[in-house]
Amino acid sequence: MYIKENNDYVPLNANIQKSIKFDQKSYLIVTNSPGKNFSDKLRSIISFYAAHKNNNVLNKEKEKENG
Repeated sequence: MYIKENNDYVPLNANIQKSIKFDQKSYLIVTNSPGKNFSDKLRSIISFYAAHKNNNVLNKEKEKENG
């Protein structure tokens, strides 16, 4: 499997496989997200969450610095 990175396709080192259970709402969120398959869709959600979580952490640190 390949992912697009900096306008180039690179191999995705996705060698970890886990079995998880979803409730109906979570499953619908994943299946209605952008992506070619379930793994792509879930990876997209996780990347979005991580980017926003990190952004919130950085903003809180800046607020502490500015007093």
